[in-house]
Amino acid sequence: MRRLTEAVYSGAAHTRGEPPRRSQARVLPGPATVAVLAVVLILVAGMSVWRALAGTAGAGGQETAAASGASQSGQGLPGDPEARTSSSGRDPSGAPSPADLVIVYVTGRVGSPGVVSLPTGSRVVDAVTAAGGPLSDADLAAVNMARLVVDGEHIQVTRPGETPQEPVPGGRAATGADGDPGMAVACVDLNTADQTALETLDGVGPALAGRILSYRNQVGSIASADQLDEVPGIGPALVQRIAAGACP
Repeated sequence: MRRLTEAVYSGAAHTRGEPPRRSQARVLPGPATVAVLAVVLILVAGMSVWRALAGTAGAGGQETAAASGASQSGQGLPGDPEARTSSSGRDPSGAPSPADLVIVYVTGRVGSPGVVSLPTGSRVVDAVTAAGGPLSDADLAAVNMARLVVDGEHIQVTRPGETPQEPVPGGRAATGADGDPGMAVACVDLNTADQTALETLDGVGPALAGRILSYRNQVGSIASADQLDEVPGIGPALVQRIAAGACP
């Protein structure tokens, strides 16, 4: 039909003396071409999305690796409190390590006599405060409150005019008659005292001290000074003199 129509138009044009009209052919893509173009467009879009996602994942991986490396080196991330704690050499919980502490023994005219733990670099005033603070009758002028404390030392806070007790080898502190540690006097523990400490007892010389040590080794322990009556050379009178310096 199309060709017949073109032939009619061509004959009419020839009759009028017009040059024949050339037919214009249209080139349209077929279904296969359209399908191929669609697949190519889908692949290009997919590649673009994949590259974008891969770039984001790579940046996140680099940040994680950087954070992990900083944590292992002990530096941590800026603003991280745990990192600052680790770099300071302390426990992450904030508690000081044993190497950062000193332990001292505070007795006498303080509120709570006993062993206290203090940070390294503390002073006597810190130790006294940790032991309950000084009592109203404490002679603070006799104690250098500004002195740095030493690990393992014994700080004694006394009353005015009272002399601090001297440590006795093999002995321990015994409270006064009223149980006041501020009135402590030195005593000799018969179960732990060595030869030198036993010789500090009234009436005990080197030979007698040696016999007391031998007796203690035989019986295992000495319940009281009265038990020393069983030691050769010690009678009731000497037992009373020994008991006055022995710890109860």
